[in-house]
Amino acid sequence: MSAARTGESGQEMATRFAAASEALIAAVGGCTDEQWQAICPGEGQSVGTVARHVATSEPIVLGWMQTIIAGLPMPEITRELIDQSNARSFQKHAHPDRAEVLDLLRRNGATVWAALADMSAEELNRSAPFAYAEGRQVSARYLAEANLIDHARSHLAGIRKAWGEV
Repeated sequence: MSAARTGESGQEMATRFAAASEALIAAVGGCTDEQWQAICPGEGQSVGTVARHVATSEPIVLGWMQTIIAGLPMPEITRELIDQSNARSFQKHAHPDRAEVLDLLRRNGATVWAALADMSAEELNRSAPFAYAEGRQVSARYLAEANLIDHARSHLAGIRKAWGEV
């Protein structure tokens, strides 16, 4: 992470998160039924399933961030457990309702935005060892950047590829 970002306030990070979230909402909210069902390359999942995945992961990541900020131990969650959970969710929600997914994206996004906006740069820079990162120290800022902002952006890019956009 660049030194320029380590001093970024929660409000600034919330603004970047909102931009990524709003871009995803606009894309999936304006897509056709055919685009909603399109399969995202590299994911093997429909646009709707991928959008739902983003929406449902946001409160989980926020909880991890709040755990770090509170100085509590992180849960023993590994990449394997996350992959298994995602696979179960993808199977269970293979054909999600678009209005429901958009509602989740909006509600969870607003919750994350408000929480981020209230975080100080010092809180965002707090870190803890996390099994998901092979036990390395992970900061709340890193989780917000990688698992909220970049997560939405990368899945939006995959959605656009599913639609033949580059």
